[in-house]
Order: sequence, then C-alpha cells, then structure tokens
Amino acid sequence: MAKNSIFLEERKQEILRILKENNRIDVPQMCEIFNISPSTARNDLKLLEKENFIKRTHGGAILKIKDDKEIPSTENEKAMIDEKTLLAKKALDFIEDGDSIGISTGSSGYALAKALVNKKNLTVITNDVKIACFLEQNTSFTIFIIGGVIRNQFHYIMDNVDLPKNISINKFFFSSNGFTIEHGATISDIMLSKNEKTLLSLSQKRILLCDHSKLGKTHFAQILPLDKIDEIIIDKDISNYFLNEFEKISYHITIAK
Repeated sequence: MAKNSIFLEERKQEILRILKENNRIDVPQMCEIFNISPSTARNDLKLLEKENFIKRTHGGAILKIKDDKEIPSTENEKAMIDEKTLLAKKALDFIEDGDSIGISTGSSGYALAKALVNKKNLTVITNDVKIACFLEQNTSFTIFIIGGVIRNQFHYIMDNVDLPKNISINKFFFSSNGFTIEHGATISDIMLSKNEKTLLSLSQKRILLCDHSKLGKTHFAQILPLDKIDEIIIDKDISNYFLNEFEKISYHITIAK
C-alpha cells in the first residue's frame, strides 16, 4: 500500500526497516511504497548514505555493514547531552526518597546520577565507577559497586555478577546502544549484556532511558526484550513513525519534555 503524507524521518526509518528485511531496496520500489517521485527517492538515499546507514548502488541501495565497536564513555558523553538530561529529569518522577535503585553504566546513567542530588536516603547499586564516585562525593546515599575489572577508556566494570539472591532493587535504570520493538534493548558487548541482565533480574521494575537516536538500531547483544522492560522513557524528539509503532502494540512510553 502506498504511504502518503509520510514525513522524511519516518520514511527513512521505514527504508532502513525494509533494508534489514530484504538486504536491498531500489528507487522504483520506493516510489511505489511511499508514493514519491524518483528524485525524492534518490534524495532520501543520499541522506541515508551521508548518515552512514547505507551504501548506494546503481538504482538503489544496500544496508551498510557497520563496525559494531563500542564508543568510549568519554566520547559518548558528548552525544545527545540535552536529551539525556531530559530523560534523567523525567526519571526522577519514578524515584521516591528511601528507594533502592540500580543505575547501569553509560552517559544516560551518569546524567541520572547528577540529577539525584536532591533525593534522600537512596540505596544505589551500579556497575559504573564514575557514577559511584560522583554519588559518593555529592550525596550521602548508600552505594554498592559490583566487583570486577575496569576497562581502559570505559568507566564500567566487566565481570559476571555474583550477588546474593535476596537482594531486591525497587527500580533499575539502564540504557542501550540501540532499541527496536523486535529485538528490544541491545548493546555491542556481550559480557556487559550478561552483567546487566543479572542486575536487572534483581529489580522489581526495569526502566530504559532511551534517547531518540537509539531507535531503529540493533547491536550485537541483547540486554532485554521489550516484554521484559516495564517502562521506556524517551525524549520529545521521537518520530511519529515510532510513536505509531508503540501504539500498534499498545505499549505505554513516557515522553520527557
């Protein structure tokens, strides 16, 4: 069915979805699906190639095979700063004084740690050295940091988590490198995904902090599928395409404004 009046960003996401399913797409196919002109279709492909998602071919495009290496924490902290601050402020609505909470490694988790300074009597468990150090210096919270090995250029601790099974975390806040409805929250490092799964299994409520740049991307290792995620907090720049996708499956998301 032709899709009329579809916005550029939504169309780009749909093109990427088709490419993931079929490995390639051509201009005539795009014209038929989206009811657009060949010049508009070619322009869409130029934009996606510029953003490093695809490789253009004669008359169409194929999905670009990306290097799935992790971005060091020092670089990642510079990306989407305003959006991550919005997510952190919204996350405060889910945290009550006296809660025990988990915060996973990452720039979104660090933004949340900085937003917590006015909360009282929290118990915090984390696998991120920088988060633990910030909270130790700026709050009177009880802080648990899991043991293991610290990686160069990354703040998180890499090891299998061996925690007492009677620990109960009220809410665990985590982030990911990518999120899709089909594959849930994913990251590049399989050891870190196992690490975080263990922590998340001890939590009564699992909350994903997801800025809009992560939507539609899938990485090597799954943290949690969608049906295991209790709440997703997304910034206000989420596209109508993804709003409709969540609505189709009746999944409630919280939008940080």
